[in-house]
Amino acid sequence: MKNYWQSGAWPLSWHQPNSRDQWQGPDQPLALEQNPQADQWRTVNIEYCRNAQGFRTHDLLALMGQAVDVALGCSFTEGVAVPETARWPSIIERQCHRPLLNFGIGGASTDTVARILTNITDLYEIQSVFILWPELSRFEQYGPETSARPIISVTPQRAQIEHAWNMDHHASWQRYYRNRHIVQLLAQHHGFQIYEMLLDLAIKTIPFTPGRDGQHWGYESHVAMANWFMSQQRRLTT
Repeated sequence: MKNYWQSGAWPLSWHQPNSRDQWQGPDQPLALEQNPQADQWRTVNIEYCRNAQGFRTHDLLALMGQAVDVALGCSFTEGVAVPETARWPSIIERQCHRPLLNFGIGGASTDTVARILTNITDLYEIQSVFILWPELSRFEQYGPETSARPIISVTPQRAQIEHAWNMDHHASWQRYYRNRHIVQLLAQHHGFQIYEMLLDLAIKTIPFTPGRDGQHWGYESHVAMANWFMSQQRRLTT
């Protein structure tokens, strides 16, 4: 039985490995047609290209043991409804001149953030971790036998962690504090710096311009998020 919280292991994604799609999740043709700014997106080519582990980022094996930065979060970090180069982690990567592994994944929870970081800290020389903490009411749910076993399988070849969206307010914050503590302990042990923001706060403070689906961030919002993280990095390192 696989331990999905094992360190030094490739993290679980619920996207199909080595896949390439033009649409994903809420970013669908109908959503484009309902977007008030649809005309500016009709000719934009967006491809969801995923690596061997199912993430929309670099080849993980090729960068093993190297100095990298890491981005973690949900669909706003993965960059749903914008091209890969327009995502806030990609903008940060170009400014920092160092490979950045984007482990953002649509539907992710605070559990997902802590789990993925636990998996990868022994695989790379992580320098900086940028976290856009997902909506707090989400969580990864497992079966009663062990916390290492996902509940459902989509196909015989691919397991998926079920997501529930109805955690009460107190439990949501408690789970977030636990996962944030895990992240802080990993940072202390491995010596990397954390830059973080809650998605709920980002939605209130980052000016919203719509992506192709009209629901997720577009170009200007991703630039604003990247600038916020870079200003936080400059403040904490000077």
